Amino acid sequence: MYVTVLWICVGLAAAVFAVMLYSIAAFRQPPGPRLAQYRHSKLVEVLWAIVPIVILVGMAAPAVKALVWIDPAGASAPCQPAAAAGGGTDVKECFP
Repeated sequence: MYVTVLWICVGLAAAVFAVMLYSIAAFRQPPGPRLAQYRHSKLVEVLWAIVPIVILVGMAAPAVKALVWIDPAGASAPCQPAAAAGGGTDVKECFP
């Protein structure tokens, strides 16, 4: 699962850098003062907010599924006596 998430992140990073380099090359302006002309696009702004959320949910779903598969009831293991530094067993520690 970790390798899959790693490759997803590598692919996303490559796509972001490709779009960034394209934007730098395609929209480069000649030197000299010019007024910027911006166009507003509500669709782009909504997608800019929704796409990262979809990516995060898509990556979190397999992780949650794996965690539930590992221990479906939560931390169901009872506390186990652990040997203290002095050799006694009066110290209890819980390990998740």
